[in-house]
Amino acid sequence: MPPRSDNSPLPALPSQPVKPRLGRSLLAGRVGVALRIAATLGLVAFVLRGIDWPSLLTLLKSLDWRWFTVGVITAVGIQVIAGIRWSALARPIGFQHSTAAFVWKFFEGVFFNLCLPSSIGGDVIKAYRLSETTRGRLLAGCTILADRLAGVSALGVLAGAALLAIKFALVPAATFAVGLALLACIGCDSSSANFFPISSGPT
Repeated sequence: MPPRSDNSPLPALPSQPVKPRLGRSLLAGRVGVALRIAATLGLVAFVLRGIDWPSLLTLLKSLDWRWFTVGVITAVGIQVIAGIRWSALARPIGFQHSTAAFVWKFFEGVFFNLCLPSSIGGDVIKAYRLSETTRGRLLAGCTILADRLAGVSALGVLAGAALLAIKFALVPAATFAVGLALLACIGCDSSSANFFPISSGPT
């Protein structure tokens, strides 16, 4: 075979048909959006089906919207604080998301807890959304469990302080001091976790 000169044209490559992948991906994306919208509407219909609308309208007419606004702001603030608390539990083991991302994912979990017929559906969604790997989602589940235990501990402090206040007729200042003492005991007990460092974060 004679050698090819520098000015000779390159041999033409055989043309290959281009597969219509773009159209299929767009169709799949539209189908996914339609399914999500249908699922959302179904969940909303499931939640609203048991509402007594005449009684609800009567309550809304007699509602003090100032206190309602205060209640909404308080509820949203509590969820924001809970999301920040969750970020404080998750960051030490490698989940380096922003605080806003943790708060947003916490609100997603609250939504699914309210709309799904389950009290842990939101926790599963939070663990799934926090990481993309199985190991990371297991660690995320541990942070969610720790967050739940922190909430239970806070309720225990309130209940213990209230019981002692009722039994010994404590004044508000003494009740507050008892609550702080119980909280300090829980903090000292949980500080033992520092003796078990985690070598690596989620992958």
